[in-house]
Amino acid sequence: MKSTAKSEINGFRQNKNEVKRPLKPYSIIFKNPIIISSCAGLFFYLGIFSVLSTWLTAYFQSLGVDISYGSLILSGFWAFNAFGVIIAGKLLLKTNETSLLLLFSIFGAVSSVLYSAIPLIYIKIVFLVMQAILYSGFFPLLNAIAVKEDPDLSGSILGITISVSVLSQIIFQPLTGFILQNSGLNGINILLVVCAAALFISTFSLFKVSSKKHGICFKLPYSK
Repeated sequence: MKSTAKSEINGFRQNKNEVKRPLKPYSIIFKNPIIISSCAGLFFYLGIFSVLSTWLTAYFQSLGVDISYGSLILSGFWAFNAFGVIIAGKLLLKTNETSLLLLFSIFGAVSSVLYSAIPLIYIKIVFLVMQAILYSGFFPLLNAIAVKEDPDLSGSILGITISVSVLSQIIFQPLTGFILQNSGLNGINILLVVCAAALFISTFSLFKVSSKKHGICFKLPYSK
């Protein structure tokens, strides 16, 4: 009886201490540069997808493409995005998450520049498909990298990463619409390139801090 009562008292004290320090998990999370870099990557990744998907029919309508055909292009974008997740999963067996994201962010940024610079519609569609594939794995991988930093705080970490993703949509949805209405295609192209460059910087920062903390080296998917 005494041991039971003693364990109950200890349990009560432990719960009391946890109540007194409800913000401690978040202080740990916000001091982790890997989680911060992952959140930055998610923010600009959702910015890119706001430009590429949400306003895609309006974008191609400005190029003279009917909304019906623009909708087909949008459906194709999501289909290739799903295909890209499968490709990312296979490549991940040959390398690590941060190396793959860094590689995809480089090619994605180049693809965004070419997509914005070349006026031919069919060429744009080719680079749009490339971006759908290249950027497909960012959301799951960035969330996974953040959670792996402290699995015991997975709920709190996911709450922050998802909140950042929602915040990105809140900002980029009206921003993209405003730019498209007032600056046209040139403004949208500039926004896409800026987001792609910012995503590359965030991914590069993530790779550097992961390399310093966990000793991760850059590895091409098919390197031995």
